[in-house]
Amino acid sequence: MKVNWKSVINFVITVLTAVLSTFCMQSCK
Repeated sequence: MKVNWKSVINFVITVLTAVLSTFCMQSCK
């Protein structure tokens, strides 16, 4: 099974950034 690592890494980074920003917005209030 061939995995496109570049798109996988980009997807993970995007998800992590979104989760971190929402978490930071909630905890910083």
